[in-house]
Amino acid sequence: MSVVNGTLDAQRARLVANLVAASHRTGAARLLAEFRRRIELDTMQRAAHVVSAVRLDARTRAEITEALSQRCHSAISPTFDVDPALIGGTCVTIGSEVYDGSVRARLAELEHRF
Repeated sequence: MSVVNGTLDAQRARLVANLVAASHRTGAARLLAEFRRRIELDTMQRAAHVVSAVRLDARTRAEITEALSQRCHSAISPTFDVDPALIGGTCVTIGSEVYDGSVRARLAELEHRF
């Protein structure tokens, strides 16, 4: 009831929460807690944190956003940061998943092999 075209609709989620809260049914509090947990998980899954070694231009940020949205099969709202310590490449975190394609990570992996 709270999802429109595969994306959480905040207004609908509030409506559902208000209807459940107003029902005063047994277990409503537990249901609302679970509903909130699922919304938080959904929000985390749709938010990405992208860290790159250099500042990315608008076109590259748009391409990354599109690629992440396609990979996750839903709209992704990334934030972008710069960390020169990465040396090159990017590190992307979506929810609890980390995709580290940085030069720093590759060098660490190479060092671990030796």
